[in-house]
Amino acid sequence: MDRASIEQLYDHLDFAWRQIVDVIGGAEEDLFTRPAPGSGWPTLRDCLGHIIFGYDRWLSIMANREPTGIAESAISLAAIDSARLACRTEVKALLERLGDSGLQEMRAFSIDDEAMPYTFGELLAHLALHERGHHGDVTTLFYQLGISEEMALEYRFHLARNLI
Repeated sequence: MDRASIEQLYDHLDFAWRQIVDVIGGAEEDLFTRPAPGSGWPTLRDCLGHIIFGYDRWLSIMANREPTGIAESAISLAAIDSARLACRTEVKALLERLGDSGLQEMRAFSIDDEAMPYTFGELLAHLALHERGHHGDVTTLFYQLGISEEMALEYRFHLARNLI
């Protein structure tokens, strides 16, 4: 994937993330930590924290460093939102630094103590798809918690926003 394509994916994620955070922030105070039986996740905090965990894990693999543990320390919605912003800033810096040619270069990344061949572009796309996959979990959590707020998380709604 080239830089422009990856940036489009992350722009869509930012669009969807804002909607999710706005719904949670505008709901009852305990919504973020209220148990949601049958959702697959104990709480919204656990699901959103896992998204941050994914960023921390994969960005640390790409930077060849230890994970920061930022997801474990982010327990409030504001802290989760701030942690995601920090991770997105790191993604943007990677895209700036690497450019299209660096994104396409095959490298051996150490994943679970095994050298595996990927490009930065592939791993950044994987990371974007990881977050996007959990957006479905968030909508299930909203349903289980009785939140009927309409959200337009699909990519086509993000595209339409840019046309208006």
